[in-house]
Amino acid sequence: MSEKVSFILPSLNEGDNLYKTIKSLCDTSTCDYEIIVIDNGSTDGSTDFIENGNCDIPTRLFKIANPLGVARARNFGAAFAEGDIVVFVDAHIVFPYDWITPIIEVVQREDVGIVAPAVSAWGAPGALGFGMHWTDATLNVEWLGKQCEDPYAVPMLPGLCQAFRWDFFHEIDGFDTGMVGYGTEDLEICLRTWLLGYKVFIVPEIEISHLFRANAPYDLHWTDTVYNMLRATYAHFNSQRADRVIAEIKSLPYFREAYNLIRDSDIWSRRRSLEVKRIFDDNWFFDKFGMDF
Repeated sequence: MSEKVSFILPSLNEGDNLYKTIKSLCDTSTCDYEIIVIDNGSTDGSTDFIENGNCDIPTRLFKIANPLGVARARNFGAAFAEGDIVVFVDAHIVFPYDWITPIIEVVQREDVGIVAPAVSAWGAPGALGFGMHWTDATLNVEWLGKQCEDPYAVPMLPGLCQAFRWDFFHEIDGFDTGMVGYGTEDLEICLRTWLLGYKVFIVPEIEISHLFRANAPYDLHWTDTVYNMLRATYAHFNSQRADRVIAEIKSLPYFREAYNLIRDSDIWSRRRSLEVKRIFDDNWFFDKFGMDF
């Protein structure tokens, strides 16, 4: 396998989880690869072992003084990637041996845009989910069950481990740089990929273990969360579906603040540019996967 893979890990106050993730990548990856870490404003010294030269695994570190948010941090790392394939990885994951080979095989298909493995909880046996979907107009998400043994299409994939061909990722301009903080950026890029005429695939035979935490080691802001939901809504949904979403989420904390921010953003020009490029509309997407709101 001649393809080079760039593993891109945004990290913010991850403690020793970052080293464990890097070590797991090194121990299990059978391809030519590089590891790029974006320290997104950590204050816990979690990347000191790389900066001080104490990391025995070749790793490129970029330190960001002011956090970029998830979408921009991933795009920042991708700008320095030298691989044919880029894989965005959370900094708290462990992997099974040779997990990357089936991922590469699927992501090389020209009709496929994004690929991911199944997910289990760190330390708990058995896969938790095989892709995701929206359950209702509040944009709540739910894990999907396993459909078959072979790779297959799913509506969306969680951002904890997503693989792209480098050229495809740059063709679609990466993650939406208008997204702020954390939330929805992973679902938006999946929806956008489908609407642009490409597929989103799960590889069910591969199961990675993700650390699900009750509390994040950094501040999460409701305004950012709601803003990103609104941004995905206005970028891709028709007016009737957007109205239904707004009616459902307007009671969320900080909705008015987020709504004022989205109203004054670039979302309307972004919507127009996406409408020109897309092959399908949101009705097609919801019909395809049996979702309705």
